[in-house]
Amino acid sequence: MWHATRPSARTAALAAVLALAAGTACGDDDDDDDQGADVDAATGAADAAATGQPDAGAIDAILLPGEEVYPEGAASLADGTLFVGSLNQGTIFRVPPGAAAPEAEPFAEAGDNGLINTTGLLADPARGLLWACSSDLGISPGAGSAPPGLKAFDLATGAPAGSYDLPGGGFCNDVALDADGNAYVTDSFGPRILRLPADGTGLEIWLEDERFGGEGFNLNGIAVDGADLYTVKYNTGELYRVPIGEDGEPGEVTALAVDPTLESPDGLRVEASGTLLVVEGVGRLTRIAVGDGAPVSTVISDQLDGPASVALIGSDAWLTETQLVHLTDPESGPPELPFRIERVSLE
Repeated sequence: MWHATRPSARTAALAAVLALAAGTACGDDDDDDDQGADVDAATGAADAAATGQPDAGAIDAILLPGEEVYPEGAASLADGTLFVGSLNQGTIFRVPPGAAAPEAEPFAEAGDNGLINTTGLLADPARGLLWACSSDLGISPGAGSAPPGLKAFDLATGAPAGSYDLPGGGFCNDVALDADGNAYVTDSFGPRILRLPADGTGLEIWLEDERFGGEGFNLNGIAVDGADLYTVKYNTGELYRVPIGEDGEPGEVTALAVDPTLESPDGLRVEASGTLLVVEGVGRLTRIAVGDGAPVSTVISDQLDGPASVALIGSDAWLTETQLVHLTDPESGPPELPFRIERVSLE
């Protein structure tokens, strides 16, 4: 029996999010988005001039009109298509490539396939799927209507293609795939990583480790680089590496000593073999070179407004600015509209 949408559980979830938002408020301004409408392109030159940001980290933005979306997860295709998930509404949007002012199309509506609060997204073109994490913070119209879980949608049509509940409830935060098509999911409320085998019918516990637990939000972003899985812990800033054995079983967990320590790490992507991109909730996008020695980190941009996730298209990173504090804390005032998907050059 699933218990995660009981009022007490949802209250605990919201309390954790409030703590999460408070921890990043110092690096957060305001932004907003709602279902639907045209997407305007903002030029990076104006942003760079306003912030004094160097050209190498100059930011362009796609502006998403609306007031309630609070974009969180992001995914991309090689042709430049972007997918963006709404933390507040649950809706997933598709932003087509190639136009100066493309239209943000609803790809999957709130409630479809059990979407409540949409977090991590990942495109799977090999199987024609978009993967999405959905959980329940108790703040959306659909609260209590479905358990937290990993959702699959047809990449071309947005039609539901699978739904996999987290065993025992929890908080489905982010998803990654290995070369064999196995999906891995972080549970922010439990000290565990779950796996959906490529030929499986349900999520199973792949790895439990007491280091993954703690108060509030724990494991967050996740990515797979070859035979190594990486994940970050939001509330303490750790970056972990877990080898994936030839038999599919997890190897020894290693906490990598990143200097300086990551602050509120959220979204995680592999930029190239041995190189990760980490979104820090305090407003940064950071590149981390991982190898046999100590990781080497470089801040690419520190001009972001409450960022959460990153998607890659060519040499550009596209980041959602969630502005979470304005969703969870009424005293923080309204978000600055419109919500933005920021482009940061990686060159």
